[in-house]
Amino acid sequence: MAAYDGEMLSRAVDDDEDEDENQEHFSVRARWSPLITAELLKTGGKLPCKFLIVAVGVAASGFLKTYIVRESFSIIGALFTGMKEGDISTLTQPSPTDKTCYVYHSDRMPDILAVLCNTDVPAEQSYSFVHELFSTVDISECCILILAVSMTSDYRSEVPVSDIAAPFMRALRTSKYLMTPLCPYLEQPNIISGLQAQLLTYSQLHNAKAILYNCYTDRIHLDVTTMKAFLPLLKSTPIKDFVSTNPNPKADKTLLKLVELHATQNMLYL
Repeated sequence: MAAYDGEMLSRAVDDDEDEDENQEHFSVRARWSPLITAELLKTGGKLPCKFLIVAVGVAASGFLKTYIVRESFSIIGALFTGMKEGDISTLTQPSPTDKTCYVYHSDRMPDILAVLCNTDVPAEQSYSFVHELFSTVDISECCILILAVSMTSDYRSEVPVSDIAAPFMRALRTSKYLMTPLCPYLEQPNIISGLQAQLLTYSQLHNAKAILYNCYTDRIHLDVTTMKAFLPLLKSTPIKDFVSTNPNPKADKTLLKLVELHATQNMLYL
């Protein structure tokens, strides 16, 4: 467990210590668009970035895609998990249920980046994912926002979880992030693991400003209420300073469509 002078980040841990040594693991691999590849040659291999949003999982990605990463954002790259080099195809427009993690930038402000992980990155691939991403993105002057979702069954509190209205958010931050979160900090003895923990830990170790908003939900499958739990962030710093918060008039229809698509996909496994 990592501890940083009492920072709430002490509840972010890496959970890949119990890997099955007999399981075959593949490294995460990135592929960038020709435009970005050319830009990397000019900047010494690093993309300038002022604001980076990373959404982990289908609910967080659904919120980001509906309210922020819209027509003014373009795909500039992708992070492929669980694939060998020969399995990686060229960049294509993803479907709403695509399992690849796509990287977008704002067409108006290219130093605003968004990463949508429309799947849960396995713990054994989280370290590779973070290093592959941050080997290309310059976070020295960056503010990083991480969105993720967990089940209420994983939440520990003196108050019975049944007495807390779900969904609800809890926050963790690095020591350099000095702004006040929109929700309470994650209380002990709760922990955060997986990709979101790796992102926050890397940010702390590299003295970057980062905050994680973790939404706790009691819904097993994707639902509109969980995606909307992140809505207060649209009027908060740093989103309101960098991203247009013009309401999406079709937001409710988009959210319902996402729920329907994922429900259909889930039925395939019954």
